[in-house]
Amino acid sequence: MAKKITKAQWDKCLADEIAWEGKCMDETLLKINGCEVSEVDPNLPPETIIYIVEGIVATLELEYMKSLSSFITAWEKKQAVRTLAIEVPKDLNDKALREHLKAVGARLL
Repeated sequence: MAKKITKAQWDKCLADEIAWEGKCMDETLLKINGCEVSEVDPNLPPETIIYIVEGIVATLELEYMKSLSSFITAWEKKQAVRTLAIEVPKDLNDKALREHLKAVGARLL
């Protein structure tokens, strides 16, 4: 089963210089909006869902370290915050939902 991550989390993970020090990503296959791609379009909205179908994290000499999914899961566990993407019915009063989320300390993207 493919790992699921939001584009906001993907961008945060890739920007983490400490996590990626001495490492690179290779053999990446992602699924975004039903299309298989090897790279993420930087213009996608932050709530876009990215499915990691396959990929590896390797040393800069391209020696295998672990799967990309495992690497990102471990990275997420070290983070103080998470990014969530949710779907709600159109008729839901999303103003009340937004106010509640802000009240509990959430930052809406």
